[in-house]
Amino acid sequence: MPNLRNISCIISVPLLNEIWLGSEYYPEIYRVKKEKDRIELLGTLNLSNYADNPGFPRIFFEDSKHNLWVVTTKGILVKPEKREKSSRYKISVNGYNWDWEGKDGTLWIGTRKQGVYNAIVSSNLTFERKV
Repeated sequence: MPNLRNISCIISVPLLNEIWLGSEYYPEIYRVKKEKDRIELLGTLNLSNYADNPGFPRIFFEDSKHNLWVVTTKGILVKPEKREKSSRYKISVNGYNWDWEGKDGTLWIGTRKQGVYNAIVSSNLTFERKV
């Protein structure tokens, strides 16, 4: 399998019955499936198809509504659970520190130099800087 020596992040995606592996040096996510002792490469998600200059994946996060968040070296991509395409939010995450989901489904994202952001996931994704 190509470039699997340099993986920066990994997440199990149970709804898709897949495992996603983020490439350390390419804007790509490898979709794999493990069956018994065998790993099958299902395909590659090229982040450049979703955003110009998307950066390289660093962190995956799945919220309680099964939206998949991909923190890259250039920003954040979100794949809503019931949508085919991802959405991109231009937030500098060079100083990305943490994320936390509130009981109401609101996602809070903290950065070192860009403040705290509040992401409200609904049929219309909104992202606003709070601090």
